[in-house]
Amino acid sequence: LLQIILKLLNCSITSIKILTNMLENATFHHIGIAVASIEKVKPFYLSMGYTVSDIVLEPIQKVYVAYARKDGFPTVEMLEPSDDSSPVKGILKRNGNTPYHICYAVDDLTVAIAEMRKNGFRPLSKPVPGHGLDDALMVFLYNVNYGLIQVMENIKK
Repeated sequence: LLQIILKLLNCSITSIKILTNMLENATFHHIGIAVASIEKVKPFYLSMGYTVSDIVLEPIQKVYVAYARKDGFPTVEMLEPSDDSSPVKGILKRNGNTPYHICYAVDDLTVAIAEMRKNGFRPLSKPVPGHGLDDALMVFLYNVNYGLIQVMENIKK
């Protein structure tokens, strides 16, 4: 567990520096972890004092999603494939349960995507509502040097 946390912290610090330079108002939102079964992973987070949300189907992403939250700690998004065509299925096949993306919230998703494109990131799809994210628009972007980053638009209330 400590090795995973250190890996995530190093990745988070690097991506925070990059995104801070690109996106003035970006804030860290969560760490995404591919899991074979949310129900099997959930007891670990509960035993560590996290609360775990209900499991929600993300049909566009082809995953089931649940969030583990604890004051003072990063939010963890657990993603379980909903079928064999889910992109998470391939991640699990190659790596087993593993962290695989970091998500940031921004005020203007269109501006954020344009800035990230200028810095070598490419969107993997058009922005879509994230059902586990209160239907906030979100998109995954990839850069060979930094990996997969999810950017979501802050919900305007």
